[in-house]
Amino acid sequence: MKNLLLFVLGLCILSSAAWAGTYTYVPVPANLYDLYHPYCYSWTIDLSSKGFDPAKENILTATVNFHQINDWTQETNNLYVTLMDPTAGVALGVGSYSDVTSGLVNDWTVKDGTNNWKLKPALFPNRLAVGSYSDTDGHYGNMAPYSDVAIGFGSSALTSLNTYAADKRIAIGFDPDCHYFNSGIDLTITTTTKENVVGVPEPMSVMLGALGLASVAGIRRFRKSRA
Repeated sequence: MKNLLLFVLGLCILSSAAWAGTYTYVPVPANLYDLYHPYCYSWTIDLSSKGFDPAKENILTATVNFHQINDWTQETNNLYVTLMDPTAGVALGVGSYSDVTSGLVNDWTVKDGTNNWKLKPALFPNRLAVGSYSDTDGHYGNMAPYSDVAIGFGSSALTSLNTYAADKRIAIGFDPDCHYFNSGIDLTITTTTKENVVGVPEPMSVMLGALGLASVAGIRRFRKSRA
């Protein structure tokens, strides 16, 4: 009986683990050319390349991570991160585009007088600012100490991310106001299985089924011991 209970416990743990996923994506080049400030960058990602399936999974968290990042010099500027929905014609991978404005402005979310995006509107028609990083830590000059910076998606960004991810493709936009040296960038998402997906049993159903089997086995052992 003890062995059976341990088996059931293991089954429950394994079944619950199957309803969550963690996926990490890395651009090429991983440092996005050290985010040279005369340019904005787009990174178009095929989320299914790591196994993510939008028909079965919801994205719970998303974070853009900058590893060992520091600024060219100590000054007031920002590195902006934007979530975007690429059209089918956008190639996967990294693209670079000349800045359309200068100063402390997120070029990916700047609009003209008729409310149209200024930067590549035909390629990325839907966009949402995710967050920004400013070098307030005083790390600059491409020398130690460096910073590890994580920019997480808020609730509205996560809602848009799940919408954009329906076709398995999303894009992340970067607008550096200065030259941000770094040792690598990645996007990490965590997911959970959608409810009522055909062919995917709910975790509670699996647990109840396993407990039912354990109960049947326990009753049989009890009856044999009384015989």
